[in-house]
Amino acid sequence: MLKLNSIKNKKNDIFWIWCQFSDTDMKFLENLKSKVNSILKGPKFEIHLSLIGPFFKMDSSKILEIKQIAKCSFNIPAILLKYNYSSNKYTSLFIDVLKTKELFNLRNKFIKAIPSSTNYDQKFEPHISLFYGTTETYKKTQLISQLPNIDSKFVINKICIALIDEKLDQWKIIEKVELNK
Repeated sequence: MLKLNSIKNKKNDIFWIWCQFSDTDMKFLENLKSKVNSILKGPKFEIHLSLIGPFFKMDSSKILEIKQIAKCSFNIPAILLKYNYSSNKYTSLFIDVLKTKELFNLRNKFIKAIPSSTNYDQKFEPHISLFYGTTETYKKTQLISQLPNIDSKFVINKICIALIDEKLDQWKIIEKVELNK
């Protein structure tokens, strides 16, 4: 993890709170992403579900608050629905995740506790991206038809703070906290 004092909050930097999954689920999802990216050639990023953001500044008090909330929160199920795609670079090819009460409750804990200088992304569409980038729709649909069926229930057991520079297509996790089992 990056140390907080090494974060410079550059002009292009934004921060997001991500969820990650159990080791078994992460391995399955990373293998899926690798298969997709071996064909579509997208940038490298860690598998995640974006929970809340963006934050344009991140300081030690926000990080401490995020870590406290994570440590007091329990693992929650993530119900995976289906593969999907869009024309948006960051939701180009992804897995839809059901909007559950548990997922909304976790998100709302962060919304209530951490002030933001901007409105949070109000349109919460939980998903797990497998590819960032642009490509033709037929390539995505063809690839989806070759992907394995997905187990519908995964376990969210980690909260991460991600530092993102969209201009450089860089995503770095600066903190990762396990949820209370």
